[in-house]
Amino acid sequence: MQAITNLSVYPLLLLLCITTAFSDGEIREYHGVTPKFRESFRNTTMECMKKFNTDLVRTVGLYTFNTPDRGSKCAVLCILQHQGIIDKNGNYEKKKYDIMLDNLPPSDFRTAFGNNLRGCLIEDSTDKCEKAYRFTSCLQKKWDNLPKVPEGAFSSRKLHI
Repeated sequence: MQAITNLSVYPLLLLLCITTAFSDGEIREYHGVTPKFRESFRNTTMECMKKFNTDLVRTVGLYTFNTPDRGSKCAVLCILQHQGIIDKNGNYEKKKYDIMLDNLPPSDFRTAFGNNLRGCLIEDSTDKCEKAYRFTSCLQKKWDNLPKVPEGAFSSRKLHI
């Protein structure tokens, strides 16, 4: 099994978790993400939101209320680009998703997440901000239908973080 040395796919999962947690009206604890990674992701998020003159409430509003906030959509793109999930031309870095899926333990979650991920990779738009939003929105909508994540699936030991 190939170890993940570039954690660029995990911001996608964290962004998905954040929007799902807030849209459910509660804050959940997500285990298996190192404090250093959380801090780095938080800093990237804040930097991107500042760059596009938006905030977490408006960005989460994209997913919970379908608010048409362009700044927030571009902040999502900025986060995904900064982490290498979408390249500067707006193309998906599909190989990174395959590596992530290969490192998840075999489970119903892995199968369902992989199928949903592949289904969302078809989201497209000539507008890169809109494309990033559609992709994360697609995943967010499918998140609640996934089976429970296996205990320790994202642990640092399993993923060689």
